Amino acid sequence: MQKKDTAIIVLGGGKGERFGSLKQFTKIKGKTLLCIVVDTLLGYKLSSTLVLVVPKDNVSAAEQLYKNNSEVVVLAGGTSRFESTKIALDYLHEKKCQFVFIHDAVRPFVRKVDFLSLHKAMAKENTEGAVLFLPITDSVVSSGTKKNQIVHLDNTKLRATQTPHLYKYKTLAATFASTRKKVENAKLMESSGYQLSYVLGSRFNIKITHQIDMPLFKYWSL
Repeated sequence: MQKKDTAIIVLGGGKGERFGSLKQFTKIKGKTLLCIVVDTLLGYKLSSTLVLVVPKDNVSAAEQLYKNNSEVVVLAGGTSRFESTKIALDYLHEKKCQFVFIHDAVRPFVRKVDFLSLHKAMAKENTEGAVLFLPITDSVVSSGTKKNQIVHLDNTKLRATQTPHLYKYKTLAATFASTRKKVENAKLMESSGYQLSYVLGSRFNIKITHQIDMPLFKYWSL
């Protein structure tokens, strides 16, 4: 995997309903969460193109932030994660990239080794993509079919996935173009018959979801 053959899609088009505002534009020490993520990824020097997907009302502001960086392209997202991903994949069609990473704009603690581990696993196992995962350590329950019924699940068989994901671009783009299933990337690929690799992630690679997650930044220095 070479930089010129690789693109990164950063998905920052969420509405922040659980957070109470557009969390990707929340500032920490004067810098937006979205910029923290993008600048971190640019510093890793993994790709020749970084496609940043944001809500359409925020495109101009994001373009201003990266107007002097030719690697960054800002696009208006769709009404769902699936649509935003497809918009970015369609844009990359002319770039002729071989690999594409997909990362959340609200996972600021991702490490460069996570990206490299995904590529290593995909190459070794000859799969069409690779996804980070973590074992579930909490007890997990699910709602049953009857009112007030709780079903206890076996957490030894459950895993939580994280971004970044890595895919062969042509395979992922063709799968998105040919499906009506608006589901998560890995689920879509596997339901379409493709094999993926799963790589152990990091518990530090958290996704900022609620306001209560923000104090974690006092342990992180810009």
